[in-house]
Amino acid sequence: MKKTITLSIFLFVINVAFAQQNEINIALKSADYKYLSSYFNSSIELNVLENEGLYSKVQAEIILKDFFQKNNPTNFSSKYNGFSKDGSQYSIGKLETSTGTYRTYFFFKKIGDAMLIKEFRIEREK
Repeated sequence: MKKTITLSIFLFVINVAFAQQNEINIALKSADYKYLSSYFNSSIELNVLENEGLYSKVQAEIILKDFFQKNNPTNFSSKYNGFSKDGSQYSIGKLETSTGTYRTYFFFKKIGDAMLIKEFRIEREK
């Protein structure tokens, strides 16, 4: 019985995680930096081209806004999603823009009752 309950809870968490990642994928594809930043932790490790460091949620949103103004997305596809035993998650994707193709990476961690992005990267694809 305990295994059934544990498995049910695990599957529910996985389902919620995929739904959340799908919403983030849509935000990336549509350059919705405000919606994307709603998933940011209060401080976030950010690496967007030349901007690299630990930023507040507000600072990170401004950096993303600038990136999307200069690089209009044309497509986004999620390439790989992973989960850890501690409940953290990560996702790697490919962002195609008017100026080139970028590799994205975001790392989620459970903070309080929410899964928030602790690390986010947009790097030129090699």
